[in-house]
Amino acid sequence: MGDTRISCSDCSEDFTKRQRLLASGGPCPSCGGHDRHVEVSDTVTAHAKVAIVARRSWPLVREGQGRDEFFHLTQRWHQLFRRIDRDADRYTEQITDAETGEVIKSVEEPLSEHQGYGSAKTIRLAEPG
Repeated sequence: MGDTRISCSDCSEDFTKRQRLLASGGPCPSCGGHDRHVEVSDTVTAHAKVAIVARRSWPLVREGQGRDEFFHLTQRWHQLFRRIDRDADRYTEQITDAETGEVIKSVEEPLSEHQGYGSAKTIRLAEPG
């Protein structure tokens, strides 16, 4: 939520908390001026995604990404860093709470052992009934 400051343009008398004087449009009690200066400020937060890929041919040799991700279950923003290096057989992933800096998940393992996650999950079909 933003902040608003209202003051007299001539003498800088602060009217922000004097709503009755503002509503009446009356003169400034300090200098008699009628011009007002209104200052509004607010904060905007931006979130980003960065992806890096290196390839000699298909499949990609190395890929990585860093991004802000909104986690609906907790209603909080997280920072995700993921790197896949096929040459070195490494998978690295770290998820951090963007507000507190707490590491929520940290994985570093051989890529060959990182099976059954994400797009590599086995899809189980319902048996015919």
